[in-house]
Amino acid sequence: MPANALCSCLRCSTKPLLLRQISPNLARKHLKAYGPAPLPPPLRSASARPGLPSGSRNPQRRDLSRNSALPEPSGSSGDTTGFEDQYIGAFSQSYENLHEIIQDPETSGPRIHREYHAVLPSDTVYRTVQIPAHSEPCSDEDLDDIGTVLPPAFRDKEPSHVRIAYLQAVISNVYRNMPVIDTTDNLNIILNAFDAAGVLPDIPRPVRTLVSAKRRLGIDPDQWIVQYAICPRCWKHYSPKELRELTGPGCLAPGCQETIYTEKRDSKGSLKRHPITIMPQVSLIQNLRRMVRRKGFRKLIRDNRNTPTNQNDDDNFVMKDMYDGTLWHDLKTKIKREVGNFGTVRDMPIGEDGVEHRLTETRFGLHLVINIDWYV
Repeated sequence: MPANALCSCLRCSTKPLLLRQISPNLARKHLKAYGPAPLPPPLRSASARPGLPSGSRNPQRRDLSRNSALPEPSGSSGDTTGFEDQYIGAFSQSYENLHEIIQDPETSGPRIHREYHAVLPSDTVYRTVQIPAHSEPCSDEDLDDIGTVLPPAFRDKEPSHVRIAYLQAVISNVYRNMPVIDTTDNLNIILNAFDAAGVLPDIPRPVRTLVSAKRRLGIDPDQWIVQYAICPRCWKHYSPKELRELTGPGCLAPGCQETIYTEKRDSKGSLKRHPITIMPQVSLIQNLRRMVRRKGFRKLIRDNRNTPTNQNDDDNFVMKDMYDGTLWHDLKTKIKREVGNFGTVRDMPIGEDGVEHRLTETRFGLHLVINIDWYV
């Protein structure tokens, strides 16, 4: 994938520099549609600028440091001698494939195109960003936090006739509106009949309540909802496991002493913690796993292999869906994200071949996009 270019159109000229970095193809389209941006006055060093006292601050230097996130010069805040000479040259060459329309200062003739190539500082050091892997399916002790992908009845290899008894109880309650008490009684009658026939297993021991039957079949929706306890003041989240391990009801956030939970005794005399405020959430990874396991779900996923690319290069092409866009085929896999000590970011291939691959070259791929409203 070609490196991003700095768009020099009129529309993007008012945006911050980071938001002006787009693909070269899109930059050419912007330039054709919106026209070039007006040229700023030429930048000169502080020492060569007439009428500027040696001890005064340079307003153009302040704008440059704010837009490019450059560090403040060392030493006195009022002395800027040599600061622009040190950064402006490298700053003007810090973008690859940058096509900019400029005015010839000597002849004041027609505008020309000038191309800049990236020249990164020699002391740039990159480090790999470690992305934490998702956790494996939880054990039975963590079912309060999240359910497992494989239902316990199938994971523990319960006999098929026991699973059918569970399913019959759920169907009677959900579809036939049978009360919970009557449904539980019918389930126990069927299990007692299995016991009399000598086909009721001892391990695993069958459950005898409707709620437990739903959990065994993996169809209890509450099993997949994680009820986070949150602080009513600072909104710090506590998972059910963290809530059980708290040494006191106070919030652990610095400077916050709000109460997280209250304690009450249940009918059996056990002391239970009840969160004051609850934020229910669902695990994204676990639910994607369950969806992919559904019969026929994979046939609904579009096969992007051997599909045409760069269709937007044709001005007469009409897009029908998001997979007609250029970015759809530019998503890469087998790469790692590296961040430099100067804030630069790059994606490098991993693996023995050292070559990045398109995500659309595989039959099944997952790309997550998060839409966030933000303000500058």
